[in-house]
Amino acid sequence: MRERINMTKIKVKCENCGKEYFAWECYLKNQKNHFCSRKCYGLFKRNKKEVICTNCNKKILKYPSEIKKSKKNHFCSQKCVSEFNVGNNNPNFGKHFSDEIRDKIRQKALENYKTGKRIAHNKGKHLSNHTKNLIRQSRLGKKASEETKQKLRENAKNNPNFGIRGKKWSEESKKRASENRKELFKKGKIVVWNKGKKGIYSKERLKEMSEQKKEFWKNPEYREKTISKFKEKRYSDGQKEMYRQITTELWKDPIYREKVCEKLRLENNPAWLGGKSFEPYTFDFNARFKELIKSRDNYTCQLCNNHIEILSPIKRYLVIHHVNYDKKLSIQENCICLCNICHNYTNANRIHWKTFFQSFMAEKYDYKFNENQKIILDFT
Repeated sequence: MRERINMTKIKVKCENCGKEYFAWECYLKNQKNHFCSRKCYGLFKRNKKEVICTNCNKKILKYPSEIKKSKKNHFCSQKCVSEFNVGNNNPNFGKHFSDEIRDKIRQKALENYKTGKRIAHNKGKHLSNHTKNLIRQSRLGKKASEETKQKLRENAKNNPNFGIRGKKWSEESKKRASENRKELFKKGKIVVWNKGKKGIYSKERLKEMSEQKKEFWKNPEYREKTISKFKEKRYSDGQKEMYRQITTELWKDPIYREKVCEKLRLENNPAWLGGKSFEPYTFDFNARFKELIKSRDNYTCQLCNNHIEILSPIKRYLVIHHVNYDKKLSIQENCICLCNICHNYTNANRIHWKTFFQSFMAEKYDYKFNENQKIILDFT
């Protein structure tokens, strides 16, 4: 059986206009505020009431619904909230959050910052020199413990948004940064730390650094990255002329030439591969075989596609290049015709050139190569 609804009327006062009226008791149970009409309900919701900020005592206007939510404290801005909620005033004072709750708070804050719902109170503002000096003085003599250092290192490794990691500057920001640094160098505010200094590193340390670079250079991925970086850099015509003039003037000095040659000779060269260039060729690699390869390739460089008639007046000549860099394997499937300048490019990034020439020869001459870049010979 359903309960019988109480259909008695009770005298109630309107929240907006203060008028007394009669309303059904069953409707009053689920209502906190009571209104005599829809007009009073709308006015009550729209009309803002005057409230005083608990932090700065400033008069502000708020909706009644906002006043009910805040109950005790009312604030005019986020800055007043952060200033007031310090120490005992903070509801979370003395409490410790778990790691899971902290991660959730961080994620929500980051989402709010990205969407623009939340903005930092100090965005676009710069600290004065007085506050900077106070911060320096407070940190003087203090050293972080090993635990805090380890935590900072772990956070830096795990956090993809740490610092400027993974971020790229726009061309406008790069120009501004370069212009600002040039002005600071002219004024003398920034000075290069090693300017005019010699013998900063000991001979032992320099040897260690050179050995480390040689080990890095043996890795093909590292070589490809470094070469690609240098290729991407493009100097202006004025910079190129300036560098040419500097190098030509330096190269005229015989003492400078001897020093450079001594530093980059044999094992001192970072591209040293154990003296492969000094290995002797086989008896098959003779003038007749070279002429056969040149005639097959129509006396043209297969990289720049220039004929010998164009190359000879420029003082360039044709040479035979071993595709897999094995001098003992002098066969048509492993040799290609290049000019002397294009042949110099093949000394670096050998894995790339090996795959490139093999795919080129497979398309042009129908030569077959294995997945491991080995030659497949057809004796039929």
